[in-house]
Amino acid sequence: MNNLSKVQQWLKNNNIDTFILVRTDEFLSEYIAPYAERLKWISNFSGSAGKVVIGQTAATIFVDGRYTIQAYEEVDLNDFSIEHLTDFHKWLKNNLQTKSTIGLDPHLHSKNDIELIEKIVDRVDAKIKYLDRNPADQLWDNQPKRPYSKVFQHVLKYSGRSVEKKISLIQSILKSNQCDYYILSSLDSIAWLLNIRGNDILYTPLNLAYAIITQDKKIELFIDERKIKDLNGDLNRFSHFHSFESIQDFIKRLSSNAIVGIDKMRTPFIFEKICRENSLKIKYFEDPCIYPKAKKNEIELQGARHANIRDGVSMTKFLYWLKNNIIV
Repeated sequence: MNNLSKVQQWLKNNNIDTFILVRTDEFLSEYIAPYAERLKWISNFSGSAGKVVIGQTAATIFVDGRYTIQAYEEVDLNDFSIEHLTDFHKWLKNNLQTKSTIGLDPHLHSKNDIELIEKIVDRVDAKIKYLDRNPADQLWDNQPKRPYSKVFQHVLKYSGRSVEKKISLIQSILKSNQCDYYILSSLDSIAWLLNIRGNDILYTPLNLAYAIITQDKKIELFIDERKIKDLNGDLNRFSHFHSFESIQDFIKRLSSNAIVGIDKMRTPFIFEKICRENSLKIKYFEDPCIYPKAKKNEIELQGARHANIRDGVSMTKFLYWLKNNIIV
């Protein structure tokens, strides 16, 4: 039995007609660690963007124009039909069955994504079942574990702005939005805010973590404690530490009067679901780190210039090698 057949049997056993899987992780990232390659495990498709709709007897994978040829080479056409990613919602409208049950993993969808799917589901009088655990995680033998590379600091001479100043700036944005807490799930924003880096994802210097920004001096950081063992003293000055898995319990313990900020495009839907279930108020506004992170200071600009010079030298050496070693 191949992996797709295992998922389809799971659907039958759990009375779910359709399962929608997005190629991302619990941080809604494009670049993901091996444990999160669920779409590849099911379909053998290794591209960086895609979705799959799995029914009990058929499956369709959606990829964008970058991966059309690759998908046909990697995916078994006896198991999957292939469609363009831009046609995903149109396909759902035309193919979801009335009164059917659609399984979704709320960790892998944003609020925006859920809203679009809900409109289609309501139109065909179907229903959504949010899954406590992704079936791929239940069925994947020898699934890689979450990585836990050690956190290291992006020091001031490279960042150009201290963590304290960054946190103060972001907290001022919370105050202007009358927001008590903000759930930060984008790994690049957490790395920028805390001036930390890691090697949890290949070629991308990030750590798997969540953060909750408060209006107090310190933020709440949810991360595998093994990663920060060597930096506890430095991070202690501006962070309270929690285990990675404890973020849901932390949110559940917030005061019912609390206003929680969420980015509709960049925050996993699971956090909105928890807030709603615990009668917390939600305020939607964009990840407050996006624009401050994009506005580079002079030290960052100088670093980018130096990086471009190094890249240019490397490319020149490569082209010179090609010229002298490739026979046309």
